[in-house]
Amino acid sequence: MDNEVAAFTSFIHFPHPKVKNFKCVHRTVVYPDYQGIGLSRILNNYCSQLYKDSNFRVIVTTGHPILIGSMSRDKNWILKRKGRVSLNKKSSFSKTCSANRITTSWEFKGV
Repeated sequence: MDNEVAAFTSFIHFPHPKVKNFKCVHRTVVYPDYQGIGLSRILNNYCSQLYKDSNFRVIVTTGHPILIGSMSRDKNWILKRKGRVSLNKKSSFSKTCSANRITTSWEFKGV
């Protein structure tokens, strides 16, 4: 915006044992001066539509309350899963799981 970077988003290939065409919204950052105007939603919808047009399925998983609210109001995204991630005490990954908050998974349906 005005020749300045206002937001950034990235996607990664999501490895899945049965589905080979998943892309996952990995990280979205909106600079503070531009937050609260829906820029992340516009950016992610635009990029997700590009992937969908190339025959990829796009998913996102989040536990952030504001993003969950935004996704629930956006008709381009469909809620696929809502719940808690249980901790596996034997796994080193368990330190990064969201055991104390609700996480949601969404799939982009687009236009």
